[in-house]
Amino acid sequence: MSLHLHIDSLSLAGIKIPRNQRPQLQAALEAELARLCAVHGIPESWQQGGRIRKLPANLTLTETPGPTELGQLIARSVYTELNPRDLSYGLPTQPAANTAMSPAPTGS
Repeated sequence: MSLHLHIDSLSLAGIKIPRNQRPQLQAALEAELARLCAVHGIPESWQQGGRIRKLPANLTLTETPGPTELGQLIARSVYTELNPRDLSYGLPTQPAANTAMSPAPTGS
């Protein structure tokens, strides 16, 4: 099964991400969602296709993480929201320390 996911926009209330770090956040979010789908399966709500107009990423941050960590945290929150049958998935609350992501290519 293949999955095509398009995120039209991402609103981060109260968090300022410099423009030059946004591609890194995007790449981390995409990579973590892909990893979660590969490890835990594609959420049932995505398997029939369709559109999700709005999905909250319920995060409580005590400090502003870097763009890679923030992208991973958002992806985990989104994935958990899409899988109501088991909200834990054994996902760590913080990304692994040795996780390295490359920024996604930027469009013109």
